[in-house]
Amino acid sequence: APFTSGEPGRMATELDAPSISGEDLLQAKGSALIKNLQTLTLELENIEQTEEHGILQSCAEALGNNKLVRHKDPAVRLLTACCLSDVLRIYAPDTPFSREKLKVVFELFISQLAGIRDPQGPSYVRYYYLLERLAMVKSFVLMIDLKCDDLVRSLFDVLFSSVSKDHSIRVEDHLADILVSMLEDLDTISQPILDAILEHLVEPAKTEKPAAYALARRILQRCAAELHDPLYHFLQLCLPSAVVSVIDSDLRDEWPRLIVEVTSASPELVKYLLPQLTDVVAMDDESARLKGVNLVAELFELSSSHNIVHEYPMLLNAFVTKFHDVSSEVRRVAVLHGVKLVNIHSSFAERLIPALKERIMDPEEKVRSALVTAVCDACGERMEPLSALLRNVGSRMLDKRPNVRTAARVGLCKLYSRRLLVQLKVPADEDAMGPPGLEWLPQQLLQCYGAEASRDAESRLELEELLQDKLLPNFPAVDATMLEAKGLCIVHRDLQPRQRKAFISLLRAKRTAQGQAAKWVELHLAIKAKRAEASAPEEAAKLVSDMCAFMPEPSKAKEVWDAIASSKDQKLSKDLMLLASPSTSRAEAVAARDDLRRRLSQRLPAAILPLVESIASRPAMLIGCRAVAVTLLERIREKFGEEVEPETPRCPVELGLLTDLTHVFPEVLGDAGSMLVALFAKTCSSSGEVHASVARGLIRIIHSVSVQLASESPSVRKQLVSLLCQTCCGRDAEAGKAAAQCLTTSLLVASLRDRTLSTLIGKLQASLKAKAGPQQHTALAALGALTKRLPSSLGDDRIELLAEVRTAIVERSAHGESGSALLARCESQRLGIKLLANELLGADAYGPLAGSDGAAMGALVAQGGGEHARSIVELLLRIIEAEGAYGVAAEASQYEQAQLRLATSCALLKLARTRAHKVLATVGPQRWHWFGGCLQDEDDQVRAEYGRKLFAEIMRPFSVEKKQGKQGAPAQFLASRQCGLPPPFITLFALCALDPDKNNQTAARGWLNGAVSRWRAAAEHLKDPRLMPEVQLPWLIHLLAHHPDFEQQYEEEPSLPTTQRCLDLYLGAVLSGGASEFDLLRTVGHMVKRGIDRAAGESHEVHTVADVAREILAQRGKSAKWSRRPVPHNLTLPPLLYASLPADATGNEVDMLPHGFRLLDHLGKGVAGTSALVTKRASPAAQRNTPRISERTLPSPVGIDTGSDKKRARRSNAHPDSDDDDSSLSQPSEVEAEREARSREEVVQQGAERYARAARRSSSEAVPSDKRSPAGSAAKPKKSAAARPSPENMPPQASPMRKKAKGLAVR
Repeated sequence: APFTSGEPGRMATELDAPSISGEDLLQAKGSALIKNLQTLTLELENIEQTEEHGILQSCAEALGNNKLVRHKDPAVRLLTACCLSDVLRIYAPDTPFSREKLKVVFELFISQLAGIRDPQGPSYVRYYYLLERLAMVKSFVLMIDLKCDDLVRSLFDVLFSSVSKDHSIRVEDHLADILVSMLEDLDTISQPILDAILEHLVEPAKTEKPAAYALARRILQRCAAELHDPLYHFLQLCLPSAVVSVIDSDLRDEWPRLIVEVTSASPELVKYLLPQLTDVVAMDDESARLKGVNLVAELFELSSSHNIVHEYPMLLNAFVTKFHDVSSEVRRVAVLHGVKLVNIHSSFAERLIPALKERIMDPEEKVRSALVTAVCDACGERMEPLSALLRNVGSRMLDKRPNVRTAARVGLCKLYSRRLLVQLKVPADEDAMGPPGLEWLPQQLLQCYGAEASRDAESRLELEELLQDKLLPNFPAVDATMLEAKGLCIVHRDLQPRQRKAFISLLRAKRTAQGQAAKWVELHLAIKAKRAEASAPEEAAKLVSDMCAFMPEPSKAKEVWDAIASSKDQKLSKDLMLLASPSTSRAEAVAARDDLRRRLSQRLPAAILPLVESIASRPAMLIGCRAVAVTLLERIREKFGEEVEPETPRCPVELGLLTDLTHVFPEVLGDAGSMLVALFAKTCSSSGEVHASVARGLIRIIHSVSVQLASESPSVRKQLVSLLCQTCCGRDAEAGKAAAQCLTTSLLVASLRDRTLSTLIGKLQASLKAKAGPQQHTALAALGALTKRLPSSLGDDRIELLAEVRTAIVERSAHGESGSALLARCESQRLGIKLLANELLGADAYGPLAGSDGAAMGALVAQGGGEHARSIVELLLRIIEAEGAYGVAAEASQYEQAQLRLATSCALLKLARTRAHKVLATVGPQRWHWFGGCLQDEDDQVRAEYGRKLFAEIMRPFSVEKKQGKQGAPAQFLASRQCGLPPPFITLFALCALDPDKNNQTAARGWLNGAVSRWRAAAEHLKDPRLMPEVQLPWLIHLLAHHPDFEQQYEEEPSLPTTQRCLDLYLGAVLSGGASEFDLLRTVGHMVKRGIDRAAGESHEVHTVADVAREILAQRGKSAKWSRRPVPHNLTLPPLLYASLPADATGNEVDMLPHGFRLLDHLGKGVAGTSALVTKRASPAAQRNTPRISERTLPSPVGIDTGSDKKRARRSNAHPDSDDDDSSLSQPSEVEAEREARSREEVVQQGAERYARAARRSSSEAVPSDKRSPAGSAAKPKKSAAARPSPENMPPQASPMRKKAKGLAVR
């Protein structure tokens, strides 16, 4: 309602005088005064602005009196201020007060405006009235003329402190209007006034007073023109790059935050300042650069960043350069901001993603760790902009620094788990891929596990926990089993062979931990019950030591086991037994682990409790428990139990996962045997490649769970055996082989085994007589598996069957036979070779056994004695000598011949690891180098496959798969499959230095390094120096000395480049990994120098190669740190290859290097160099300063007759050409063997005498090696044609390596 002036019903006007005079105001006291002021307030409110001021003069003078302005009652002062605001409104633009009185009035206004801050106060209406009147009239502008800067600053402070988030928009507008009017009328804005505005833009005011912060932003926006110059001047002086930086302000150090806030509120205010930030970012001071980087990044993070980048491109360029800053802290801050910018504004990705990829490989650990963590955290919110960086982050999972790789592994696993859970909850097709952008993570984790599981206990434990606990999410209890099965299938579906091997290694480690924990609990309970044997405590301590060795802190892990052993809580043992059981479900395992930790938390310090969880997690079935395995089998049945649609692309992913799980934990399918057999029967009755592949997978599962299937009902086992026999007689060779392996397990009871196998062998033998084709191939594969595992299964027809197989190998193709028929016969030929080799392997496995069954087996396989084995080995050697053009393959293509060479060489390798057949003795020193023929084959695939086979056969004794796999197979077979090739075979990898394919070279170098490290560890463990890789050097020297290209190389390349490259590859592997057995290598080389080659006693090729090896060793010794080590005194040369020098032979060693011999460039540095004759052109100054390399021109005994003709004649006489019938395989008679042995002894004796004469002559005539001079050296005598015939005169097929390896060796 409008205010009235005294009498009711009558409006006050500008013509009426107030009813309250000035005298009434001055005389009234207490409540009367307040009443008079209230009445006056109501009357003045309705008086319009007028020039007739006489009627208000007395009231104005009274209101300005100190009695009212400075009254002690707040209500009086408030009412006085309201009246004064109306007086100034009515008198505007004049004022009824003097300058001094006006200053007092404004002081009253400012003090009373502070009351506006509380909207809930009783007098808030009066405060709002005062604020509205002052803002409407702009009364505070009068203070500018009064020169009251302190009052102006007080006004700003009071208004900013009074504004509240509870105020209405009208209040905020009035406050802003007052401040804006003041700034617009100020001639110059002083620094205190500017500070009064800016201080509310920075912390802590920004957080504590958000309303004041918003008011300050409004002021900046409305007064941009008035504030531009003072604000620019202030901020410019605050920059570290400013020339003059003297400014009196408490906000000087807050310049980065102020620039961001001002830019956010009104970019026009800093448009001339932002380009100067490039100078700040480029300053020498690191702290200034850090502030500049943070500032520029925050500017880019603003919503108007697009305009900033567009208008100031130099800022983005300066920011990107900081990714390569010399300071690691600057780089760390830059990458953190870079990740945030890309995640907020995808427009930055084009410029920042390449720079971030470079910083992934930053040399500083904290930069890499910060970037990895930032990327993983940002992708958790929004993955798309940064998805291009995830693969680079994944590469850091193998970082050398634990903090970096842990951050990468944990961050990516959390991200994968979160995305996978979302993906599994959404209905999708059965073959769904992993989370987009992260489908590669399981493969990368398993690759890390395979690389670090054997060398870093902490990293191995971390990877195990991630793979079984963090990679898969915590599924809801309703569909936990089904979701876990789907998740595991997604993880497993794209694993490569090496990663799948690592996954199986993870499962095997869990199986080993289960066995150790179960055994310890058993011993612990027996010890507590006092029924254990005397050795039980020692055995339990050994188990604890073995289990603690897998922990990163073995001493603390031992405390955990000691606490468990000393506890009287029987629940601990029950928890451990649950954790050690393969049949435990995931929920039971998690509950047992948590209960174990809870119970031990009262006995152990809190710092050790995480280790308790790690110890409990190692054996726990947290991945692939029984329920999951059964679910996988059910899913396979759902997909392939019925007719498969033609568009089905491949085998279900569940099959591969179930195969791996049952391979290690066959117990997981203990209750699903009948379901497995029924599914196998369904796939066998169906046709199609998909059903065939499923059947092969199911057969592998059947083999793994054969022990569990043996307890099934007779009807189930009978059906299964029938299906397996049917598969053996089918048309799938791979499935037939796997089925035959299943028939040798405990699945087939002993009482029915002989009859079943006899019937099966009869059917298979009938297939051998049929036309070559898939059925015959399946029969040969099945027979090969049976003879390898149960050689007695061939029965009485063994000799006849083997004769048929050997005849098929030797026979040539019929006239006009070609095409598919010829290819089928070639395949049968290769399978027949494998069958013969497997038969000898089975004989070797059963030969040494005693007992009734073993004696029967030994008697059976011993028919023919060693003659049978020698005949098979000679057959294989003859095929190798014919370079694969043997039997039916002689009429086939080069590819088929190459495959025959590969199959034959692999068979010979398998036989070389037997104990009873003495294959190396049969091969002899003349043909030892034939084992390396396939490593220099002309076919790339043959070289690669043979290298893999050679490495696998060498590493058999160290393979966990060979020790723990094939459960249920015969014990003799399981024992024999752990026997590998002896260590001399690792020297064959040196020939791969000549391989033109770089991939083969790299693979061979890895195989060689792995074999060398394993055999060295075995030698140190067994304390047998004969197993040391250094001691195998004589085998390599002999191999290279009898290389078919050695003589030609000797004539054309006196530096022997191929020999050097092979030796350097082997010596580099032997001396890698911190090994420095230089003394042992020198000793072995010296022994070769004093030995006599049994293959060619009168020649000195082995001594020449030994000298080359010693030269390379000396070169490597110059650049390596090594110390003297004791050399075993009982070392001898391989008696198969070398004969010892007679005891009376004396004299110094003779230098047998060719004339002009030089070491290759880069030799001894791990790089196969080129000849020193081909050098990089240098400048004249460099040529003058480079020492000249002197050629070796000393006379060499090798320049005399090396006995090449005699050696070649011996080879040709020892292996004359003959027909391909069985008679060629017969062994020489006893008389011939005795004559050959006598001849060999005579050759060795003659060579020893010749060597002794040459040594004595050299010792009396030769100059010591350290005093030689090129000028005093004699020229090497030319060798006559009779002494060394030309390559054209050499007989054809002198060696199986010549035709295939000649080009490689020369190249």
